[in-house]
Amino acid sequence: MNVLKLLKKENEKQSLQLTRDDFILIRDIMKKMNVFKINSYDALIIQRDLIGMAHEMKHRGTSLTEEMGDGFDGFIQDVIQNSRGPSYWEIGLSLLKKLTFIIAAWTVFFSWLQGWPSEVTLPAFILILIPLQFLNSSILQPIFIFEKGFKKHVPDLILIAIFTPLILLHEKGSRLMFPTIPTLIALFSVYGLAYWGYQKHMSNLAKEEQSLVEDLIR
Repeated sequence: MNVLKLLKKENEKQSLQLTRDDFILIRDIMKKMNVFKINSYDALIIQRDLIGMAHEMKHRGTSLTEEMGDGFDGFIQDVIQNSRGPSYWEIGLSLLKKLTFIIAAWTVFFSWLQGWPSEVTLPAFILILIPLQFLNSSILQPIFIFEKGFKKHVPDLILIAIFTPLILLHEKGSRLMFPTIPTLIALFSVYGLAYWGYQKHMSNLAKEEQSLVEDLIR
């Protein structure tokens, strides 16, 4: 079985036995340990350690939430600094997967609306909407998750700057045409290659630390 899937499955199983407060705390901590801060494999190992600590605290009659308090941002930054950091191959391949999937989904949707023509017509504003949605959810929010004050609003300013030409294109009613079948074949091919490369890279990333999860395999 894939090591990452094994770790994720075990973490989900152990999380069900946590108290509600500890479950929420660990969930919030892991949200801030995104792929731009730490690679997914190390994040799963850290999550497993946190779950183990929470179980231990529970047996002692306390909780991880009580012991850690509200100031867990400093704890997260210390963990990130002492980890192997992000994997740029993971970031690139995971973003490519998401982007090609979003574009393919919109292409399939408009092809279906138009009765599967030989050439699909896409509104020009979609070509900005897709990167805009992708930029916000996959790049800007994870990168600026620790920022406070003015810097916290930088993603909003960037989105506003991009949204302006989007409105103009929508008002002009611009349309672009693409060959339906070749476009979908290209998109799904890129997605398939990105998916394969991602799985291969993550397996290699976990290979050095295989001993850490051997107890889960038994």
